[in-house]
Amino acid sequence: MKSLKINSLLISGLIFVFLIIFSLLLSSGETIAQEEEEEICEKKEITVIARDSQGNFIPNINFEIWSQTEDVDGQPKPGVKFASGKIDSILGKGIASFSDEENIDYCLKMWDKNKIIGEFWFYDDLTADCGQSVEITEQLGAIHFVLRNAENNLVKNKEFSVYTQRYDADDNPIKEKEDLVTKLNSSTEGESVIYVASRNRSLDGEGEDYYVFETNGDQGGTFIMYDIIVNDSDTTDVEYIFSDIAFYIKDIEDNPFPANSKLEIYEQTINYDNEKTTGGKIRDVYTNDKGLAIFENPAGIYAAKTMGGDGKYYYFYDLEMYDQERNIIYLTTDEEWSPSEGTCEADSKLTVITRNYWSDLISDINFELYEQTIDIDGKPAADTKITNGSTNENGSGSVLFNPDPRKTYVLKIYDKNPKAGEFWFFDNIKFTCGEDKEFIKYLSSINIVLRDADENLKKNQKFSLYTQKIDIDGDPIKEKDDLISSSLTTSEEGIATIYLADDHPYINDKKGTYIFTSIGENNTEFVEYNIDIINEREIDFNYIFSDIVFEIKDAAGNNMPLKRKLEFMNQEKSSAGDYYTNKTIKSLELDNSGQVKLEYPAGNYAARIKDDAGKYINFWNIEIKNQARTNKKLITPLLRVSPYDENNNLMPENTAISIYNMASDEAGAYYKNDKIISVKTNALGYAETILTPDVYLIIFKTNNKEYGEAIQTKNGVLQKINLKASSNLLIEVGKVYNIDLSQPQSNALVDKLKGYILLQVEENGEAWYVDESSRSRYYMKNGSAAYDMMKKFGLGITNENLKKIEIGLDNRLEEYDYDGDGLHDKLEEALGTDVFNSDSDNDGYSDGAEVKNGYTPLGSGKFIFDNNLSEHLKGKILLQVESKGEAWYINPKDGRRYYMKDGDSAYQIMRYLSLGITNENLSKIEENSL
Repeated sequence: MKSLKINSLLISGLIFVFLIIFSLLLSSGETIAQEEEEEICEKKEITVIARDSQGNFIPNINFEIWSQTEDVDGQPKPGVKFASGKIDSILGKGIASFSDEENIDYCLKMWDKNKIIGEFWFYDDLTADCGQSVEITEQLGAIHFVLRNAENNLVKNKEFSVYTQRYDADDNPIKEKEDLVTKLNSSTEGESVIYVASRNRSLDGEGEDYYVFETNGDQGGTFIMYDIIVNDSDTTDVEYIFSDIAFYIKDIEDNPFPANSKLEIYEQTINYDNEKTTGGKIRDVYTNDKGLAIFENPAGIYAAKTMGGDGKYYYFYDLEMYDQERNIIYLTTDEEWSPSEGTCEADSKLTVITRNYWSDLISDINFELYEQTIDIDGKPAADTKITNGSTNENGSGSVLFNPDPRKTYVLKIYDKNPKAGEFWFFDNIKFTCGEDKEFIKYLSSINIVLRDADENLKKNQKFSLYTQKIDIDGDPIKEKDDLISSSLTTSEEGIATIYLADDHPYINDKKGTYIFTSIGENNTEFVEYNIDIINEREIDFNYIFSDIVFEIKDAAGNNMPLKRKLEFMNQEKSSAGDYYTNKTIKSLELDNSGQVKLEYPAGNYAARIKDDAGKYINFWNIEIKNQARTNKKLITPLLRVSPYDENNNLMPENTAISIYNMASDEAGAYYKNDKIISVKTNALGYAETILTPDVYLIIFKTNNKEYGEAIQTKNGVLQKINLKASSNLLIEVGKVYNIDLSQPQSNALVDKLKGYILLQVEENGEAWYVDESSRSRYYMKNGSAAYDMMKKFGLGITNENLKKIEIGLDNRLEEYDYDGDGLHDKLEEALGTDVFNSDSDNDGYSDGAEVKNGYTPLGSGKFIFDNNLSEHLKGKILLQVESKGEAWYINPKDGRRYYMKDGDSAYQIMRYLSLGITNENLSKIEENSL
């Protein structure tokens, strides 16, 4: 029983303790949850908008949000800064978000240029609770400045300063400046706006209502305007006029002083005798052609002097400058005027700013200022160099010098070379004494990007630029003239920008046409001519270093043996028209696939490779195309010999085939000569060997007898020879062989395609002209090549015979037709019809309709065509020898003549009239070059 009591008490105690702990845990949880609930305060978001007095939003205004509190006098003041931002220039608003659980009342600070002077404070306007989004719009006071000279012209890009104005002890504004608010610029519009607060929007309500304008004059002097008042939320318009005096200076005869007469301006003072006299000298001004000299300076009383014809000075006093207006004063001397000599005493500053086509500033550009003179032809020219300088990293360069107001100056700017590719600006540049001038010049440029034929950038590639020579007619020729620089490089970025001038305004020999050169991988010079610069424009010159990829196979399509070398050669042509070579340019080792690549300039070359006997196989007319990759497949001859025994069975494997060269006599008979190579048959029963085209004797032996046949090998051809052990092939001492060495019959494909323009449809549409005379194809790269073809292949024809060939029309030609008659203007010029009259013969039918239907557009009747003549001339280029050499192409398809005004027209017409051709068929026509 006692034990049971103890256990009951123990259980009761444990239950009691458990209840106490559980109660404590519940209480603790409620407290934590309550604290967490009290700590959560979502962010407040404030949207700030600023507007001017017209209600327009103001971009780029800065703002800060502060808690609002009170000072000891109960006045609102900022407490703690919580957020800041800037009003977006596009959206017209700024957004700031922050967390603050202690405050709901805030004040807003806004400013334009200066954070602590002239800033705005807005109290009692902003309340925000946790998680609340609030928008606040405030209207800002402003000063709108417009600057003009005394002739009421806007003064643009003028720097000036805005200050607060000082107050006296009675809180009245006095004519003294205090704190600098900011420096402004009147911009290209001649105006500027600054947003500043009135007194009641200052931090403590005791700020400024008055501001001060200050700037330096172009001729010197400090111009100041006081008492510019700003009212809350309003815009104050300030139109400031730079005061000046217009002096008209005349002599005793009432004649105006001549241009560039000097008038010296001084401060006016009183001497010890209480007489007016000159004080400190301010500056010199000079008259124009009407005897007018302008003196711009702040308001005041001035004195002046000038020299008379007797060499004595004449003095003038009480010359009053009115504030913000022009005063006209007439000065008259007692003698005729005598001009003073020499340069100004006061310095002038020349500032040159250089920009590219995109208006980006250009650094490290050099400039020089010259006196301007007149050359023997009466054209402006540079004379004595006066000063020079260069632009800094900000694209601006300034120099001081003492100008002569009577002189005109010319400005030269250059990048790499002061004597080649330089810019000349004949802008009638003149300086008055103490006058500063700024010139902004936009320079034309060329961006040079170099690539290999795989279009990989050639970084840090050195290159040179030259001016290009011109002929007596002023046209560029393919010769270098003056070196601009030989130390140019594309840098690590793979691009180089060079600033070059276009045509000189007065010197015909200085054309804006340049030459690019660079040394390629094989120490050879790549050259590109006719690079034309356009005034104030940027051109891109993307140059590809041409190369050629050789693929060499035998006539059966097999790769050449390993380590076989291809010799890349120059190509010459003898007076008899035969090709020859006398120089190995590069020896190239073929890779496993029978290919090799060589970077080399465009041109026509030769190549050769040794055959199995060590003799050379020559390949001619290998053209490397300019700025492109040329893929050239070379096919060697292959001789396949299958020997048979007397029973017409193939000889066993490893049967020896001996090959001999042959000697010939005067009668053309051939004889066995020296053995040059021996090959053995394979498991298929034949032996193969590569031999250069020549005459050979092929021999095999069976049953102690030799049998053989004489053959002529041909380049690029697989020749299969079956040698049989027959009596007619038995080799005997002194045996004579007669071989027909006549050329093969004409290529049927050439006969079919002569005179056509062929387009490589399996490549990039390269155009080729098939010439009937040479039976070769010529690459027509562009209009220039087409023009060369017109000159080379043109045949003369009389006007009478030309009329017998029907005129061809093609509406695909991109030529202008002024009168809309269906004949483009160039064709009408050739036909003699009126380009401005759609019906030249006024017969009621348009010129185009008449030509299309076989009627003459210059009279009555029809053309009389000779189909036999046009058939005979198909594919020819005809030149009118009785006229101006007009060129016509006779289309082989329709026998009609198509007019080719120039190279570009020829290129366009001939491509439109072309035929597509596969690479395989094209390779069957021998390639040639102009």
